[in-house]
Amino acid sequence: MATGKYAELMQKYPFFQKLSRIECGEGWYGLIKNLCAELEKLTLGSSFQVVQVKQKNGALRFYVENVPDSKKKVAYSLIQEAENRSLLTCEECGNPGRLVIKKLLLKTRCPSC
Repeated sequence: MATGKYAELMQKYPFFQKLSRIECGEGWYGLIKNLCAELEKLTLGSSFQVVQVKQKNGALRFYVENVPDSKKKVAYSLIQEAENRSLLTCEECGNPGRLVIKKLLLKTRCPSC
């Protein structure tokens, strides 16, 4: 079960039903929260679901299913925008960051983290 900041998002938005956790640092909380608010405004319907949220190769990955055809372009554009912003946002603290190699893995970090 999700804990911390992400737990409140998962409880607030019904499209997180299939998800048991969000697999990234809390520095991206603001990005994910804003993305969820924008997706909710699109009224994507009750079958729309977020199936995975994680960090991969230093960037946010936000996987969804059952996006209505009429709203796919806008929904995927919003998701892509959030994923792109994650490459400029420290995954740990949310400050401006950049892609770095840390312990042989790609991460997005600020100088402090």
